[in-house]
Amino acid sequence: MILMYCCLLAALATIVLLNNLIQHKKRHRRLLWVTQWVRQLRGLLELFPKHRGMANAFLKGDDSFRLSLEKLQREVDTKLLSMRQLIAECGDCYEPRLIQPIEQQWQSIKERVFSMPAQQSFALHTQLISLVIERMEDDALELQAFAQNHGHLTSLIAMLTRELPQVVESIGQARGIGTGVAAQRSSTVANRINMKFLHGNTLSIINNKLVPLRSTSHQYHGLEDHRMERQGREGQGMEEIIDRAVSAAQSFLNLLHSELIDTANPTVSPETFYQQGTAAIDAGFRLFDQLFPRCIQLMGLR
Repeated sequence: MILMYCCLLAALATIVLLNNLIQHKKRHRRLLWVTQWVRQLRGLLELFPKHRGMANAFLKGDDSFRLSLEKLQREVDTKLLSMRQLIAECGDCYEPRLIQPIEQQWQSIKERVFSMPAQQSFALHTQLISLVIERMEDDALELQAFAQNHGHLTSLIAMLTRELPQVVESIGQARGIGTGVAAQRSSTVANRINMKFLHGNTLSIINNKLVPLRSTSHQYHGLEDHRMERQGREGQGMEEIIDRAVSAAQSFLNLLHSELIDTANPTVSPETFYQQGTAAIDAGFRLFDQLFPRCIQLMGLR
């Protein structure tokens, strides 16, 4: 009887252990998928603002952006296709309906982008980008919860998936409006008020959200010292990337203020303004591309 009882306990313990292992494996697989998904959303946050800025310039008279718009539309369609494939690979990990609002809004924009009023195009694009940011914020909550076992990584992931996209989007709106104004070679009082608001809002986000990333990176170095290879060189590079992102953003804001806000008749070309805004946005994305993979490594999600 005692032997049977011991065997029963051993069997139960084995079942519990196996179940825990299965659940852990499923959880790990789910989190790995979420990291891939967040990276895909980051791609959309790069493509959609570009399309918004080009469309705004085109609809305000600069026909040179037509071919670039058509090329960018093909890139977006390819990205959305890869996201649908990722959803299919996940099986029960994700519900396809969660990407449908993004796809529907994009199709609506793409079908009318060459004929709708510029103001309507800008508003629809901004709504679309907001959908992507909201999707990233919600989906990254799982990673933040898992990161609670890894100290400050929770706040760093929140910074990368919630606050950094807001910085990039604020600069993207300024780029889009400013490119349209530069294409028209004239600026209304309403335009200048909008751009002044964006300038102040963007500067505030940079100072309150982007600059503090540098102090966050110092905490991050402490984990790199014993978990990652080449920590000294990589850590230094990380700080340099943050500095370059801040510098690129400030340069763009200076251009915005001097060339578009302070004058009713801007002389800067739409191409030059667009490119400088893109440089600031690209620098922000490099922050994500450098820090997000390191967070994932530190959490053991490989």
